[in-house]
Amino acid sequence: MNSRFHVRDRVFRGRRTKPASPGYAPARPAGGSASRPPEPSVPGDVPEGTLAHPLTRGTDPVTIDTMTWDQPEKTAAYFVPGRRNLLIDAGSARSAATLVRALEELDVRRLDFIALTHIHPDQAGGAGYLADRFPEATFLVHPDGAGHVADPSRLIKAMKAMGGDRTVELFGEPTAVGSDRIRPVADGETVDLGDRRLEAIATPGHTAAHLAWLDHRTDSLFCGDALGVRVPGSRVVRPATPPSDFCHEQALDSIERLRRTGAAQVFRAHFGPDVGSLDQSCDRAAETLERWLDSYLAKCDHAEDAEDLTRRFNATLEANLEPVGPAVRRSLELISPTWLNLAGLSEERSRPHGYSDAA
Repeated sequence: MNSRFHVRDRVFRGRRTKPASPGYAPARPAGGSASRPPEPSVPGDVPEGTLAHPLTRGTDPVTIDTMTWDQPEKTAAYFVPGRRNLLIDAGSARSAATLVRALEELDVRRLDFIALTHIHPDQAGGAGYLADRFPEATFLVHPDGAGHVADPSRLIKAMKAMGGDRTVELFGEPTAVGSDRIRPVADGETVDLGDRRLEAIATPGHTAAHLAWLDHRTDSLFCGDALGVRVPGSRVVRPATPPSDFCHEQALDSIERLRRTGAAQVFRAHFGPDVGSLDQSCDRAAETLERWLDSYLAKCDHAEDAEDLTRRFNATLEANLEPVGPAVRRSLELISPTWLNLAGLSEERSRPHGYSDAA
């Protein structure tokens, strides 16, 4: 159902580029800075009634590996073709050039919409760079996240507070998108691509300002981080519970809300089209979230300090929670590190409502 593209040296594995059709910009060779995409070319109008590029004449979404941290199969963006086209998520600021080159290799000359699932740096950090490259694109953002896309200064401050300057080095520094190009999108609103429509689904939990997107033509569900993290080669799902506004109860509610969409295919931000049915994806997400919380609370009862808590939790993680090989564990730790998830669980526990019911 889905076409996948890997960029840089892994570009378009197993697939050749077709010649550009008349009226479309030819693909440029891969290359350029890893922190800044190529300068914008002059946009042109897409002929009415045609798709946005010749390689995806069908209706299926296209998976683009953004090569976050210069590693494959860690973070995905999704191109949705239509009479008007749309990109799901913008990648990080550091991977923006990679994403732009992948779109150019697809002969995408313009983007009508860029829909963000949420504003964390691995999904939205590249928004400002894509805004420069695709000046016609409208950004579709949760209302509570729109201001941060227009002015990412607080996001940059939060990145530095979480991991110091190293975090900015890893993800790149987000740049602003003009407020006149940002359209806040509330729960249930739709975007019309001419031959299909996408519906925004409020899915708080991983973060409060989180949206999933449902393509009603193909029954494709782009869930962002609402169903956790899964890497190719493993069926294990790891929850994503980072600070500063993770909410366990909302996360479970959002999983059930996504279940009720009845989608035929799930596409994760980390990484790619999911294996199995929607019910299976939701079951795994809910189960692993509950198991992590139960284990965390049990360790809190005995840990002497945060360091001891992390040590105890990691021991349980390797023995029981995640029976995976070293390569998969390294990938999971890179995408959704244990220490960050524990920090989010700890922060929620310190709020007034805490985990009294769960405990």
